[in-house]
Amino acid sequence: MMEQTEAIQASLELVRNKPLVLAERFFDRLFREHPRFRSVFEGVDATDRERVALSALTLTAEFSRAPGQMERYLRRLAQRHIDYGARPDDLKPFVNTLLMTIAELSGETWTHEAALAWRRAGERIGATMAEVVGQPSDTARLARTRSD
Repeated sequence: MMEQTEAIQASLELVRNKPLVLAERFFDRLFREHPRFRSVFEGVDATDRERVALSALTLTAEFSRAPGQMERYLRRLAQRHIDYGARPDDLKPFVNTLLMTIAELSGETWTHEAALAWRRAGERIGATMAEVVGQPSDTARLARTRSD
């Protein structure tokens, strides 16, 4: 667990210093590969998009360090996402897009260990939020199976 947390923290520091680039690349990829998200973020300006992308990144990193403490927060966050019209199947593409963007911005420092650590944290977040938003998605079932 400690190695995973360290792998996430190392790549987090690289990416956190590029919030505008993170937001631009994340949302460009999200809208290109999953156009249905355009309507969700319609009217959200660049500054707020930057905040959303950086928050998602930081949340994932924090979850890797203290999953038990973050679970209550994630459940409240999922409740807010219901108001935005989120569905359980929205979580997997959002998490995958975030991870691809982190990998891209990490460049040569991206390792197999970092990829695995971010993936595990992202899947557990997706599982927790999917339980609140609706029926567990494939990501939620996969994450629960791995943690059992």
